[in-house]
Amino acid sequence: MRSAASAAAISNDLRRQMLPQMVGIRAAEHREFANQLIQEWNGYAQMTRGVIPPDALTADAAIGVKYYYVPDLRVVDLHGLTDPTVAHHPFAGSNDQRVIAHDRRPSPGYVEERGINLRIYPPSSSELEALRYGTYAILVGMNLWMPFDSDDPEWVSTRLAERSVLWRRNMVPAEVSQSRPMRPDHDRGLPQNRW
Repeated sequence: MRSAASAAAISNDLRRQMLPQMVGIRAAEHREFANQLIQEWNGYAQMTRGVIPPDALTADAAIGVKYYYVPDLRVVDLHGLTDPTVAHHPFAGSNDQRVIAHDRRPSPGYVEERGINLRIYPPSSSELEALRYGTYAILVGMNLWMPFDSDDPEWVSTRLAERSVLWRRNMVPAEVSQSRPMRPDHDRGLPQNRW
């Protein structure tokens, strides 16, 4: 009995050490995380293709599920799993700080150099809801709004000119709050309002 308790203690200790490095995470945890993302982002499966301009570019650390549903949007992968420049940028920390398949970061200035111009959020069913999460919103399908931010209002006005772009600043209704509630995906990947 004592050896089983010792083995369990050793196993638990090793899991505590490996968890921050994402080693040995149970498949159930990955599945639940994926299910949560699917639930948040699958509304974009109904999106009309061709809505997003071909020069639209975003950056994110969690590129799998989100951009599966938004295939027209090009993405800079901040972990380098699909971006060779980031993948070949050396890891600067110590080995105990490494995170399996997620420890690469872009070199300083790389993201800005790429010309990131769009950050999208999970779909909304109304323009007012969309404008609670993004500075801008566009209709991308039947009762399907894409809330988004951009640090380049000129890009938004020129590249989305043929679409009706809603801008929170131009909205007067009290329903559009100036402070955004947290969406579940806000803390994943990039800090808010930063590429």
